[in-house]
Amino acid sequence: MPFIVLILFLSGGLLASFHLSPLNLLFLMKMFLAFTILFLAIFSLFYHFILKKENPLGNFIHPLVFILCIGIVILAKLMNYFFISL
Repeated sequence: MPFIVLILFLSGGLLASFHLSPLNLLFLMKMFLAFTILFLAIFSLFYHFILKKENPLGNFIHPLVFILCIGIVILAKLMNYFFISL
């Protein structure tokens, strides 16, 4: 699973150059939410494999990631709306 997350972030980074235009603020907010999800995944893996402890955010990570994903989808729809209206 972490390998797939890495591929998604690398492909998103390559596509970032297409969106750095008038949509900068929406795109940067979307990237911030995505990097928050990446940080949470790395945090979880660090606790599991390095510290060999239970993740202290274990009860909250999945609902939090779900809410962040909804925010990413809303920002993507707003970017699409503003891009089409330009």
